[in-house]
Amino acid sequence: MALLHFLSRNRDRLTLFAVHCEHGIRGEDSLADAELVKTFCAQENIPLFFFREDCIARAKKERVSLETAARNFRYRCFDGLLKENKVDFVATAHHALDNAETVLFRLCRGSALSGLCGIGDREGYLRPLLHCSRGEIDEYVRRNAVPYRDDETNFASDATRNFLRLEILPALEERIGGAAENISRFASLAAEDEALLSSLALPLVRDNAVLLDERFPLFTRACLAVLKKMGVERDYTSRHLFDLYALIGKENGKKLDLPGGVVAYREYDRVSFARSGGSADEVPFREGAEFMGRTLTLSEGRLRFDADKLPEDAVVRLRRQGDRFRSFGGGEKSLGDWFTDKKIPLRLRGEIPVVASGNRVYIVGEYEIADEIRVTGETKRVLSIKYK
Repeated sequence: MALLHFLSRNRDRLTLFAVHCEHGIRGEDSLADAELVKTFCAQENIPLFFFREDCIARAKKERVSLETAARNFRYRCFDGLLKENKVDFVATAHHALDNAETVLFRLCRGSALSGLCGIGDREGYLRPLLHCSRGEIDEYVRRNAVPYRDDETNFASDATRNFLRLEILPALEERIGGAAENISRFASLAAEDEALLSSLALPLVRDNAVLLDERFPLFTRACLAVLKKMGVERDYTSRHLFDLYALIGKENGKKLDLPGGVVAYREYDRVSFARSGGSADEVPFREGAEFMGRTLTLSEGRLRFDADKLPEDAVVRLRRQGDRFRSFGGGEKSLGDWFTDKKIPLRLRGEIPVVASGNRVYIVGEYEIADEIRVTGETKRVLSIKYK
């Protein structure tokens, strides 16, 4: 309410809207909160976006804490307004105490420096009060007679963040004056250091891979840049970063499972990241066959083969244990050994379609055909293979 009041008094160059999210948690008290906001907006001629959600039911359904369900609900509402171009920015009223609370919470959970930057920047969001103390906000509310209501759930210490806000930070302030402000200032300094280190790490990134580098601060930040590009932004921990760094000392081909269905592979001079692929059903080998979202065509590819030498029961599938392959003009070996000889990255091997009959592989993706189906002077029907 302090932020809304302040913006309503300083809106010469902006169009102001209010957003209220009713969480369905506190019954009549929650509805009374909504009425206060509606009344204020009507008096100040501020258009209001109003959203309602049963966050208690949502938390049970998604098996998350009530605090997480409520936060997710709010940001779904905010993000929706941004995506639909109904607003240009969303301003939230986070203040210095919120920032200090966030830093302590993440520090206790084992966060790296990136997590100690406090309430960070987020595209489309503004934090006008982030460096204001709670005391300054309370004084503004008193001086301007800003209407407000207390949320009693903020005064229960059962939630971890409430425990930090109600018990730990006040005890620190009593013993060390200005503790919360100093922690918030540290977050700003940490954010500057983090930005510099992240920029120095970017030259290590190669698409979805990171060049090996024994400088832990740079290597792990480069890995984080790739993970974020792949959509993994919140579920990783410092343990994952240490495990990624440990891959540097592992032999080629070692892998590490990461959050979000991402797998990291140690490959020669780099660590590569890929989505873990599930097995796909086999499909009969024929023109126009659909496999793993790609269409097989038998007329445009560079791999030419004798169509009459390919078994009639040939199928398109992924590699399987026991697959054998006789390379063009070469000897027979396991498909795995062929992949190794060709230096095909481990992360790609599970995604390459093969044409096979039983455990005999005749065509490997668009890489090579088996010696058994090569074109000779006696070939009558030639086909080529390509996946689109």
